[in-house]
Amino acid sequence: MKIISSYGEKQRREEEFKVLVDVVFGVKTREELTLFLECFLSESEKAYLGQRLDLMRMLAKNFNYQQIREKITPSNSTINHAQQCLDLGGDQLKKVILSYKYKAEKPKNPNAGTKPLVSTRYKGAKPI
Repeated sequence: MKIISSYGEKQRREEEFKVLVDVVFGVKTREELTLFLECFLSESEKAYLGQRLDLMRMLAKNFNYQQIREKITPSNSTINHAQQCLDLGGDQLKKVILSYKYKAEKPKNPNAGTKPLVSTRYKGAKPI
């Protein structure tokens, strides 16, 4: 990706980003957003954004650099930048980052994969 070299180009990029934010903000459903992102982002961009979100989530949960590196492989500068963003965004950004319940963090159902103790086939069935 080309590095922004002039003030005018930087202004144009900032305006383009504002338009992107407005477009994403205007999306009404999860399906619309999924379609937009699938069409808009390359596979590597999707992976990069997912990794960045995971990095910010770990930082918000006070993981240290070593713990982060065991799961993903960001550079020190990427970790530092993400930490600065969290620091500038304060509690509100942390709340947004931590609001999603990740599948791996959901408590596991101890009865998952087992047969129910009550037959649902017959009305009035009693527990075994």
